[in-house]
Amino acid sequence: MGDMSSPNAPAVVEERNGEIEFRVVNNDGERESVIILSGLKCVFQKQLPEMSKTYIARLVYDRAHVSIIIVRRRLEVVGGITYRPFEDRGFAEIAFCAVLSDEQIKGYGTHLMSHLKDYIKASSNMMHLLTYADDLAIGYFKKQGFTKDIMLDESVWKGCIKDYQGGTLMQCSLLPRIRYLELGRMLLKQKACVQAKIQALSKSDVVHQPPKAWENGVIPIDPLSIDAIRASGWSPEVDELMRQSRHRPSYRQLSRLLSDLQKHKSSWPFLEPVSKDDVADYYETIKEPMDLSTMEARLERYMWEQILIASCLAQGRRENVTAQDGRFTFHWLQVVLYLLSPFQTQQLGTGFYGNRANCLNPQMGTSLMGIATTTEAPT
Repeated sequence: MGDMSSPNAPAVVEERNGEIEFRVVNNDGERESVIILSGLKCVFQKQLPEMSKTYIARLVYDRAHVSIIIVRRRLEVVGGITYRPFEDRGFAEIAFCAVLSDEQIKGYGTHLMSHLKDYIKASSNMMHLLTYADDLAIGYFKKQGFTKDIMLDESVWKGCIKDYQGGTLMQCSLLPRIRYLELGRMLLKQKACVQAKIQALSKSDVVHQPPKAWENGVIPIDPLSIDAIRASGWSPEVDELMRQSRHRPSYRQLSRLLSDLQKHKSSWPFLEPVSKDDVADYYETIKEPMDLSTMEARLERYMWEQILIASCLAQGRRENVTAQDGRFTFHWLQVVLYLLSPFQTQQLGTGFYGNRANCLNPQMGTSLMGIATTTEAPT
């Protein structure tokens, strides 16, 4: 169920003590509503710097949108959620969700989402929430029960909600018999009940006296004196061998390098195998294709080095629509060769690389960032 509000969370305690309140506000023209919405607009503009300030203001003041806002005394806004209801379609779209950065350790975000869920269930027939989350917000929404698997039929929401470039569409389906503001307390009761039943059957609290044979100290036992161990084929030599690392000395460096390459912004064409739908004759030209996911799977067996080089060279000389990717591939390979040296040359032989000085582009340097600035491949 995700990260639910604890009955003792600061946000819950503050609401119980009357220090904060959760208000449902829309632009009804009332002076107090406009003041609170203005405070919420400022919170969104501060916490969501990537969003246009004009766009935020337009949606917050839009009469078709509703906001649930955390308000302290004197109408001080701590955070809130602005959403647009689509009651005839059974779902609501969350447009903005934010809490002031210096207030984010008190459980406001979780408690705010619980209020939203309970209010929507109580005031409408909507049972689904949709939102576009950026990379930093995906973790929060997952804790609140959202998922990237959109179960709502596309015909229901397609064309109704705004498609945010770079965002991830997420959905949360509400459970009709759950009161989300009481969910934390309910889970604590269930946990206590389960633990009580386990304790009634468990003997883990019983303290046994040590064997009498231990009174004079522990006597070492030869493992091979036990028939079952001896029959298994175990020996001290086998035990020592199993404890040794099964990776080559360079595994850790290669693994770190591969991870850095996968994270590089220019590596996206090489993360997965090339699809025939994208390049029809790719597998006719590249007889032994290689990509980062395959490299990751084969890393422990060192099966990729020569295949990778052959694929990069062949792809770099192609004159079709993938030539630009091939140019990047070649320079990307140059960085790999540079960073693998000298420990790789010791294992594969210097003849494998030839003269490394002739291979490297002087403009590349030793940094992976050189990939982004190199546009021409050596011929």
